[in-house]
Amino acid sequence: MPKDETTDRPRGPQRCGSCDGVINLATGECRCSD
Repeated sequence: MPKDETTDRPRGPQRCGSCDGVINLATGECRCSD
């Protein structure tokens, strides 16, 4: 398995907290669209 795949991380929108947002890999911040 790929070395970068340490956790089950689907590509695209990810769940951030209590909303469906996107994770900014650059800053590690979660952006919620709402």
